[in-house]
Amino acid sequence: MYSARNRSRAEQPALSSARRSALKTFNVYSSLEAGGACCASRPTVAGEAAIPADKQEKSAIFAGVGAPQSREFERKSLRLSPEQYLPQRHRKDLVVLHFTAGTSCESAYRTWAGNPDRVATAFGVDPDGAIVEFFPAECWAYHLGIKGTHRHDQRSIGIEIANVGPLKLAPGDPRILNWWPGNWGVRYCSFEEPDRYHRSRFRGIDYFASMPDIQQHAVGSLVNRLCDQFGIPKVASNAARSGEFDPQAFDGYSGVATHSNFRRDKWDVGPAFNWDRLGF
Repeated sequence: MYSARNRSRAEQPALSSARRSALKTFNVYSSLEAGGACCASRPTVAGEAAIPADKQEKSAIFAGVGAPQSREFERKSLRLSPEQYLPQRHRKDLVVLHFTAGTSCESAYRTWAGNPDRVATAFGVDPDGAIVEFFPAECWAYHLGIKGTHRHDQRSIGIEIANVGPLKLAPGDPRILNWWPGNWGVRYCSFEEPDRYHRSRFRGIDYFASMPDIQQHAVGSLVNRLCDQFGIPKVASNAARSGEFDPQAFDGYSGVATHSNFRRDKWDVGPAFNWDRLGF
């Protein structure tokens, strides 16, 4: 989940000519197997082998992928340029789930592509289940915002779920739920649309935007594929699932976690995500 200042820019419907030229063409890859398992100043990075430029066009997660077989799990890529992430290889032992606090992976991409601070996640999953690769999973970017260390950014693979996140009752109309733009002034849904919201109290918020089944299924498939590829334990602790903030416990934790496990001020991935979708 990126900052409110950047999110407001991300949700703008139009791009400047400079931003339009930076926007990469979608590359559509194959589906996952059906039902598949499958920010402080930047430090200088030294002493680590960078991925050669000719190998960065498509990361190993797409190795051997052929023509799309199902639009339900098609892979799309909005590629960030190498200047917008850190191209050094790191051993991965952690997957961190986020939500974008926006409506699409493309809006997150537009924000990151205009930010020189190299803030991004490797993957995103849109509401229709399409998986987006922003940069090679072997590399890293600043997606956690933990003061004093970037070790967890380096050892983790971040996944942004396109979802607006927390909702609040509309002032003067308790039948309407609003999301954050305009100081929580934009209508999201009504209570007569129960499939669009999830009621569960977490960090002072009672309502969160729902995540479609197809999107959650795609997240589960992607997580399993990444765990298989990088040897990440297929583990999601009770503390991870509940969003508990516990820096000591998660300092050496390996498996699947959420942004809120590392930051007291974050809601993502939130209670709308069904952890059973991971299958472990």
